[in-house]
This record gives sequence, structure tokens and C-alpha cells, in this order.
Amino acid sequence: MEIRIGIVIYLLVAIKCAIGSVYFSGIDIKNMKSKYEEIKNNNNNNNNKINEIFLKEIEKYNYMNSNVIALSTSRHYFNYRHTANLLIAYKYLKKNGDIMDKNILLMIPFDQACNCRNIIEGTIFKNYEKLPNEYINKNMKENLYNKLNIDYKNDNINDEQLKKVIRHRNNSFTPYNNRLYTNEYKKKNLFIYITGHGGINFLKIQEFSIISSSEFNLYIQELLIKKIYKNIFVIIDTCQGYKF
Repeated sequence: MEIRIGIVIYLLVAIKCAIGSVYFSGIDIKNMKSKYEEIKNNNNNNNNKINEIFLKEIEKYNYMNSNVIALSTSRHYFNYRHTANLLIAYKYLKKNGDIMDKNILLMIPFDQACNCRNIIEGTIFKNYEKLPNEYINKNMKENLYNKLNIDYKNDNINDEQLKKVIRHRNNSFTPYNNRLYTNEYKKKNLFIYITGHGGINFLKIQEFSIISSSEFNLYIQELLIKKIYKNIFVIIDTCQGYKF
């Protein structure tokens, strides 16, 4: 009897560990199932072909192999364009890259959408919009501020916080949803997109501080030395970004 109880406990622990490893590696079971059903419907239930295509899709779209840090470094309403740039990149990654929210850290330092100067509250657009009128709901283009999962915002975005986020150095108070996870095989890729104000060899963070290119380079070197990622790709979308 005791042996049976021991076996049951062992199996329960093993199942819990397996589930934990799935969530840790960033696999989105729901999205993978929908992708599998889509492939199945397109290939007339040919199991061999379905499995082959499905495995290629997993690798191609990096369901568990891509992490993203996307942030704007600007505050104040007149930097509306930077938040719009950030959200365009965020939407593009989710739509065309099939990157999941749990693998994206979205960092918005200023909430232009809910600012009193925004004539259409709760919205951010990539194109110029006319003043509100009775047909605004029909004529309004895509609202970029819709269906967002914001991980860091307002004063939570500063040079010290950014240093921790990029280097993946989280303390015990950091919520699990605000962390990026890697798997044991070190095959994940990291994409960093930064938009805002900058100059030659520096980025301005919320008007109060800066991060130099040499300092940023040390953060990336730390990730490479620790072999946390297979590939790291960085886009600096600022003034003088090409000299960063």
C-alpha cells in the first residue's frame, strides 16, 4: 500500500514538473493547437505530412524560441509618435511573427492614450485622424492601444530598471509575468526594439537619465558570455541611432 502511495505521489510530482517546464519554456499550447488544426484542415488529414509541416511551423514561427523587449524611452504627450512607433512594432511582431505576449516585455513610459490632451480618449493611431464627428466610429482607423499587455509603464521605466530587464536580473519582487524565460537548450533568440530620443553614443531615458552605447554593449556582452541566447538582434529607432 505504501509503495502504491509513493508511486502516485511520484507521478503527481512528475506531472507538475512537466507542466512547469512547459510554461517555463514559453510554449503556448492554445496557439499551437489552433496552428495544428489549421494545418490539418489544409492537408486533408494526411498525418505524416501534417506532422512534418507542423514541426517546421514551430521552428519557423519560434513559438518557444523568441523573446522580445520592446520599449519607448520618452515621456510627455508630444512624444506621441514614439509610443505609436512602439505599438506598431508590437502589433507587427504579434501578427506576422506569431510572438506570444508571455514572450514580450512591452514597456510604455507615458500613457498618451488616456492623457487629457488626447481628443479621442483611449486611442493611439499611426495615421493622422480628423477631429471627432458623428461618423468617427465608422471612419476611425485601427486603434493601436487596443488589446495590449503592458508589462512596465510610467515611473517603472528608468535606467536601473532597464539594466535589470535587459540583463535578465530579476529580484524576488519581480512578478513572473514581467520576466523573460529561457530554456535549458539555450536556443532562444532575443529581439530588442528601442524607440525614443537619443544622440551619438547615448539614449535618453524619460528626460532624466541616459544610457551610453558602451554601457548598453556591456549588457549585451553579459548575455552573450552567459550564452543565454543563440542570437540577439537590436534595433535602435532614435535620432542618431545609427551612431549608437
